[in-house]
Amino acid sequence: MNAVPESQSAPAVLMIRPANFGANPETAASNAFQKNTDTGASVQAKAVAEFDALAAALMAAGVQVEVFEDRPEPVTPDAVFPNNWVSFHADGSAWLYPMLALNRRWERRPDILEALKTERGYALGEVHDLSYSELDGRYLEGTGSLVLDRVSRVEGRKYIIFVGSGRDTFSKINLDKIIAKVKSTPDVTIYAVGTGQTARLTGNASGGMFGPKEIDWLQADNQLRTFTSMTGGRAYFPRFEGEMPEIFRDINSSIRNQYVLSYRPSNAKEDGSYRKIRVELVDNEGKPLQMQDEKHHSLKYDVIARDGYRARQPVE
Repeated sequence: MNAVPESQSAPAVLMIRPANFGANPETAASNAFQKNTDTGASVQAKAVAEFDALAAALMAAGVQVEVFEDRPEPVTPDAVFPNNWVSFHADGSAWLYPMLALNRRWERRPDILEALKTERGYALGEVHDLSYSELDGRYLEGTGSLVLDRVSRVEGRKYIIFVGSGRDTFSKINLDKIIAKVKSTPDVTIYAVGTGQTARLTGNASGGMFGPKEIDWLQADNQLRTFTSMTGGRAYFPRFEGEMPEIFRDINSSIRNQYVLSYRPSNAKEDGSYRKIRVELVDNEGKPLQMQDEKHHSLKYDVIARDGYRARQPVE
């Protein structure tokens, strides 16, 4: 029995028109780049205008847009981002996720799921509700795995730019499985921008980010470095928002300026195993390459490349 190909882009999108858009004090501590520059009616009006323009553009491009209105009460400043509390899958199922901030939990709308099924004509199947994990202080940040599932079925070279703390408090799959997924995803390079530096520095200054908490953040940084180094990307850890433009310029430059190297492995087995590789720069005598500037000062350099590849399977 052949598997039915799954479209890489959904034909429809769920959008929530905001009723109280604005800075969210309950999420500010974990979102170092959230700013509160506009307040009240001003930012709400801008948000609704941008929302309507985006919805119109999507519909003009042939995307089915399912718009629902946010509720005036309770106040949910982030309701415009429903992707954080629900995801829809090819088998017709929906997953509801545990949220850290109380006012973000109020965004979960069973009435929307019911309306999609009974009023909008969607064949919504089983609903998996993980919100009970909030009682145990566990919250889901598992988007990275979903992205890898998608790009693994797209031909050609792909790039993932991850922006987040890297802390994983309740994923459905563990770190070892994520690493295995990264290894098995062909032609993908991951760049990571860790956002935990500001929170960590603030916590250290107030005496609250030591011991197990600090270890948790350091582990998150190391995981981001692991994912990026495996795929030939880079990890960045800005402390201030002003560093972001230069980081993205550097990522853009890295993507646009690359060398493509190929070789024939001595191990010709088609066993699907992961083969480690190492790229080095050498001179004409096979010694490590020494680089100098115009004043004959030694220059340090880094070779950024994948650390391995998955061998072909006999059926590929």
